[in-house]
Amino acid sequence: QPDGSRSVLYPAWRSKAGNSFDVATAIAETYGAQLIVARVDATDTRESGPGQSPEEIVGQLLEARERNGIAAPVDGGVVSAGTRARAITTAVDRYDVDAVILPNGGNQGIDSRVAKRVGCDVLTVSSGYRAPRISSILAPIAGGKHSGGVVDAAGALAGAHDAWVELLYVHAEDAIEQPDSLIEAAIRRLEGVDVDSRIIEGGPVADTISQESEYYDVTVIGAPRKGRLRQFVFGSTARDVQRGASNAVVMVRRGSEPGRSLFSAPLE
Repeated sequence: QPDGSRSVLYPAWRSKAGNSFDVATAIAETYGAQLIVARVDATDTRESGPGQSPEEIVGQLLEARERNGIAAPVDGGVVSAGTRARAITTAVDRYDVDAVILPNGGNQGIDSRVAKRVGCDVLTVSSGYRAPRISSILAPIAGGKHSGGVVDAAGALAGAHDAWVELLYVHAEDAIEQPDSLIEAAIRRLEGVDVDSRIIEGGPVADTISQESEYYDVTVIGAPRKGRLRQFVFGSTARDVQRGASNAVVMVRRGSEPGRSLFSAPLE
């Protein structure tokens, strides 16, 4: 377990706070980290609007802490900047956080803008995430720098909810990875969690994952591995799953700076 210097940021704005708070608390408690709850205000009028007061946010936090028995130490404050993405970036730097949890699926691409400016883990959570009903988690795995984060985040949520995890590998025609070794590595990292695994041969990867998501409460998937131009031209499996999944989606982007990530190294 990391020492108490680790921290997880939950930025809240308008009435959006709450639906991804469960992910933030699960990650913080799993890694023995402090939970930072910050109201982020955009002074740009196009992004501003009626929001919660700091008192309201703290009140909701204390109620959730009492109701859910949150064990992580909690701190927080208010951060203002010209845009919401810059306010979140400022909060990441101010509190020196190791992971930031963005509610509502990273509205208007805010997750990509934040990830470009910070070196910590970035997780985005769809607005369909509803913690009380979680019993099963789908974790599609593949190679790449975010693969360890997918397994770790799925394990943290499973531990928080006593849920089971289904590891899924979709074997595309042009795949060069060894799915058996990836699954074995993932299972080793999920010690203490009820795990199953499957390999599906062929078929469009994003469509297959989206179809499979119907049978689980949450899908945890890695962030796009392509640059924005390649995503525009060729598409992105992760973004397609975000749009097409039947359940809530948690997208994991592992931090790029050494020492600024809570999650394990990529699967090998």
